[in-house]
Amino acid sequence: MGIKHILGDGNLRNVIMQAKTLYDSGVKTKEELVQMVADIIEPYRESDYYDALYGFMIQDEPDASKFEVLEFGREIFEEAAPGLMF
Repeated sequence: MGIKHILGDGNLRNVIMQAKTLYDSGVKTKEELVQMVADIIEPYRESDYYDALYGFMIQDEPDASKFEVLEFGREIFEEAAPGLMF
């Protein structure tokens, strides 16, 4: 199996952290947000090293004010990337 890696992706982080606002304001549907996340992750899935991908770091040590945003982002992420760590 080898060593698994957790990656950071700025585009993914931005979408996850803005997802709740985009959804609540009616700018994006949940399905559109899931597709946005899936599109960002797709190049990683196509990589020869995908087996080594454990997941993505979205926010290190968030304070309580970000919990609701991160929970919604986690729901989007899990639909787009089942089996990967958020």
